[in-house]
Amino acid sequence: MIASFFGTRYFVYPGMVGFLTIPDAIYDQKAIDNCTRLGSANPDFSRGIWGALIGTAVACVLAFIFVQVVGFDDPPEIPEEDEDDTAAAGTAAAEEPQLADTTVYAPMNGKAVPLAQVPDDTFASGLLGQGVAIDPSEGKLYSPIDGTVASIFDTKHAFTFENEAGAEMLIHMGLDTVNLGGKYFTPKVSAGQKVKKGDLIAEFDINAIKKQYRMFTPILVTNADDFASVEILKAGGDVKVGEPLYTVKA
Repeated sequence: MIASFFGTRYFVYPGMVGFLTIPDAIYDQKAIDNCTRLGSANPDFSRGIWGALIGTAVACVLAFIFVQVVGFDDPPEIPEEDEDDTAAAGTAAAEEPQLADTTVYAPMNGKAVPLAQVPDDTFASGLLGQGVAIDPSEGKLYSPIDGTVASIFDTKHAFTFENEAGAEMLIHMGLDTVNLGGKYFTPKVSAGQKVKKGDLIAEFDINAIKKQYRMFTPILVTNADDFASVEILKAGGDVKVGEPLYTVKA
């Protein structure tokens, strides 16, 4: 209302009106030139600065009076948590599931190969986990444990598993087979599915794949560091589905 009485105009876009925007209401030479170009120059515009000054001051005074009359409550204080309770909660959250021994069984027919002899440094070095590899003789993959299919790679050449004993596993069918983009691999399960040892997990065209890639298949426990040891039971020779390969010791 006060600004309207004085005919206050802002000659630069002010954004949120306040003390900092008062200079934008000054009818200076730049404002005069801009108004002249728009055909709206008027000497009375120079009074507008008073409307900006008085209006802003009145707004501040009214706000001050309003707070004094109505009051302003401070936000409620949040009680501090007891240090012992906080520590106990943190300890409980940090506790890991109880680990137990897990025996991993051959998920393929073929020949067992020590991990160190797999012709791929990433697997041979144990970087991705501990275990044994199999050079398969047929194109079928079975579950090595009772547990859950945690994930299936988009390229269908690898699966991860987990069980209630805390073991986390990776089976990677072939070396560099990711480059096939899923061709020749047919999963028979879905991610999140519960499986039993010996359930069919996937089929693959072993002959087609072997024309381009080697089929060494590492069967790894990827969180071996969480366990006391990995005891290898079958490090070489012919192996059949369901034969014990190694035991992860808690």
